[in-house]
Amino acid sequence: MAVAKKQVIYKGQEHGLNTIPCFQIRYDSLIFYQEYINRKKPSNTERDRLLSQMRKVDTYSGKVTNHARKRLTKAVDLLLQIASKRKIYNPIIQKEVYHRLSFITLTIHTDIDGANSKATYIKLLKPFLRIMREQWQVNTYIWKAELQKRGAIHYHITTPSFINHSLIRKAWNKLLQQNGYLEEYHSEKGHYDAPSTEIKSVYKKGELANYLGKEICKAIQNETPLSGKVWDCSTNLKECKFFTTELNDTLAMRVVELHSQGLAKVIDTERCSIVKLKAAKATYVLDKERKEQYLQHIEQIKRKVFDAVLLYHITATIVLPSRQTVTQLLKFVCAATAILAVAVRA
Repeated sequence: MAVAKKQVIYKGQEHGLNTIPCFQIRYDSLIFYQEYINRKKPSNTERDRLLSQMRKVDTYSGKVTNHARKRLTKAVDLLLQIASKRKIYNPIIQKEVYHRLSFITLTIHTDIDGANSKATYIKLLKPFLRIMREQWQVNTYIWKAELQKRGAIHYHITTPSFINHSLIRKAWNKLLQQNGYLEEYHSEKGHYDAPSTEIKSVYKKGELANYLGKEICKAIQNETPLSGKVWDCSTNLKECKFFTTELNDTLAMRVVELHSQGLAKVIDTERCSIVKLKAAKATYVLDKERKEQYLQHIEQIKRKVFDAVLLYHITATIVLPSRQTVTQLLKFVCAATAILAVAVRA
């Protein structure tokens, strides 16, 4: 048990550097690593070289690069952590059901290939995301663009919010119709109510991992690069970080206990140790104090987007006074000041 503890937790201290053992909590795993103290920053020459290499990478290459895949995986992991299972009322079946995440697929009946994906993003997806935020209060989400087998583009959106399928279909079809993407369907069917959307609500852990692994974080991407964005997410998932805390012996022993019970698999890498959990929750290893800190961290991620939305609505509803109104107000203030001065002298 002591050997396992040394391999899993304190790996990397033999280099003689000043480090602090830390770990991060992921949705189904723990990441153990050494946080360097007073680590030497790269020189200006080295920094310029690194920045030069970064600039060579096209921001929107049309494919999910390794760096982008890491950011996408991080966003998915945070999404899974903040999306708790809850009961919601489904108006279609008229009863309460469990819900955790909604998986939405948006398709285009006209054959739009990857070369025109920038236009579909501007005309279709961007306005649809605005409708989600402003009308349905959907402020936590991840979207990803992909090509179907026939080469047509379609979009996947994952969100903890529960949205009525009829609302999604109506809004998406309206955007398709406004931009002329349903004319071919209309000439054939005689109406614009195309089956262009699909939504699936899940709450089981196995289904979540299966879907996200299959649809959102594919290792193999489209051979044909897209002309625009490949994916993006809400601000809170983009800017927030994983919960990280310093490791102590009590937490280390809890990990060793899970490992000895066969509930955790240890994967050692050059820079860290990854503990994949089979059944237990990642928060099991936390003591009471750190569990409260973790829950506060999760609430801060949720709160971040609410604060941004509140600020948006406040600034959107503020009506700035006209120049004439400001002039009249200043005259009133000057007159009131003069009257007050006379009253004081009297």
